[in-house]
Amino acid sequence: MLAPRQPVQTQAVRRGETALIEATQGRVWLTRDGQPQDHILEAGQHLAFAGPARLRVSAEGGGAQLRWARVRA
Repeated sequence: MLAPRQPVQTQAVRRGETALIEATQGRVWLTRDGQPQDHILEAGQHLAFAGPARLRVSAEGGGAQLRWARVRA
């Protein structure tokens, strides 16, 4: 659960891992350090990020929920 106005959370993805992120409720803002593009996920949308990476995640607008998994390559 990502609460409104909660500080941005940082998640590390190690080399050889892929982070699978799905917004299950609300809107989720994501960015990957070193990349200029931000991502907004609406409920039901998902993205995958291959490591190594440092991701920053927060709720956009109201609260949001997401599902997060790491898969070894």
